Amino acid sequence: MTTLAEYKYLGNDAEVRMGIAKAISKVSPWLRDLPFNELANNNISRYKMYKSYGGASAHEVGDDWVTINPEWEYRDAPLMILGDNIAIDKFGDLAAGAEDVTARMIELKTKGVGQTFDKLAVYGRTTATGVLSSSKNLKGLLRMIAECEYF
Repeated sequence: MTTLAEYKYLGNDAEVRMGIAKAISKVSPWLRDLPFNELANNNISRYKMYKSYGGASAHEVGDDWVTINPEWEYRDAPLMILGDNIAIDKFGDLAAGAEDVTARMIELKTKGVGQTFDKLAVYGRTTATGVLSSSKNLKGLLRMIAECEYF
């Protein structure tokens, strides 16, 4: 499995996409180390939450055995897109001289995306105030752990 930093992008913007992947992998240890797969559909958003493994019982010879099957339910964690636009001021671009303002803006926005992902991966939708209150945010590890039932 490839990581985001190793992912080979195809298409017209291959250099820009590779630059974004490299910049974001420097900022976010999560995105640097997590494996990435290309998704064909949204089926990955479902997962099984086990309610019980069924257990086991001790028996004597000749005892009747009771059947206790494992129990689970499906839960959803819908996919989301994390990103934003940038606007380049043409006067600022001309006044910058040799500095590539577009590249710098993309790099800074990419760092912001990486930092936001790290925060959302841990906290997600866990509070009623601030940036974390948006219903568009992913669940985050703290919320997923809180939803687990111990058996």
